Amino acid sequence: MRNGSCLLILALATLAGCIEEPDAAAPGPSAPVDAHLSRDVPPSRDGHADPQDVALPADAGQRGDAARPEVDARLIPDELDAASIGDAALAMDASPDVSPRPMAVDCFGMLLDDAPFVADYADFEPVLGRHCRGTDHQAIVGVQQVVFVGDALTTGEERGRRTAPMRALLADELAERYALQAPMAAWQALDPLTGHPAVRRSGDFVACAAPSATTSDLLDGSRLLADCLLPEELGRRTLFVVTVGAGDLLRLTSLISDGADEAEILSAAGGPVTTLQRAVRWMKDPARFPAGSFVVFSNVPDWTDGRGDTAGCLGWPALPDERQPLFGRLIAHLNGQYMRIAVENQADLVFMQEHFCGHGRQFRNPDPLCLGRPEPWVDESCRFLVSAGNSALSGLFWDVITDTE
Repeated sequence: MRNGSCLLILALATLAGCIEEPDAAAPGPSAPVDAHLSRDVPPSRDGHADPQDVALPADAGQRGDAARPEVDARLIPDELDAASIGDAALAMDASPDVSPRPMAVDCFGMLLDDAPFVADYADFEPVLGRHCRGTDHQAIVGVQQVVFVGDALTTGEERGRRTAPMRALLADELAERYALQAPMAAWQALDPLTGHPAVRRSGDFVACAAPSATTSDLLDGSRLLADCLLPEELGRRTLFVVTVGAGDLLRLTSLISDGADEAEILSAAGGPVTTLQRAVRWMKDPARFPAGSFVVFSNVPDWTDGRGDTAGCLGWPALPDERQPLFGRLIAHLNGQYMRIAVENQADLVFMQEHFCGHGRQFRNPDPLCLGRPEPWVDESCRFLVSAGNSALSGLFWDVITDTE
């Protein structure tokens, strides 16, 4: 056995000396995100194999102690037998990447001056991406189709003029990364009567969204998820990109305006949370998606920039000063539950609230709670993103999706 081990070590050492680093990193979108939000993290950290070529293990894309590192057969010399390959895998397990993961305080301390309105994610023990744009629970590889699901953030359409929606910007980049057939230009257009995507599927991309959608529309109501995919599409390895929760926040804000106490409001928030949990489980069900599936969803944005002053959002109930702190605590509660769902289901959460803070309807406030350049990323209705907001949200999703380490 001693001689076999020496042979294995020598072979792997020789192989390591022959592997060359790639000349260029994978492409990514150019999002107009503040410089202080940027991280020096390459879009793809797999220097030896294209994501399309990486075999997905049985625990498709899962992070955690149960997931073992994949050994690319192309990197193992022919003379090594199966037992030696197993030994090599154990050796890799014994030497994991030990560079520290960021904590929430590390990520958000550079964004927020004072943040009682941000959830305490530490209680849920998430794995955060080194980019601080979201979590890193899935290694998203081998994607065969992308499904966009959600509300106005997904449908797109800035008030009064056409802009490229987030889904269109992100789809172009994902098509290149995963060698998918990109959607045609008409895919980003909306039905003028309903506001829904005029073309549901194009290329390897599907859009199932409604501008006023809430979590109840995912599996019930409009059945955005339940009626989205054709039976033959369930057999493809699917990436779900989801934005939902702003419509639920609007409804819950009405309870705050009507004078409901905090316990009643948080109890009412349990409905959308439970519904979202059902939807994430539906999307992650291996019996429904035997080839594997990935789910990446954004948390609930705060268009008051931490103030709770909803008067800047057309159509929203205005909250008196004494009720505004409750608005912030409601969002913190919702986003804490979003994180719990992400951790429990090994899905990934995009930190939209945190990175969009300062770009809501309080962006002109002379005493901002959020650091960075003041610039609006949402329109006056607090439903649709403006051009810069679409680019920024696309960039956040891109960083979380392409974090394969």
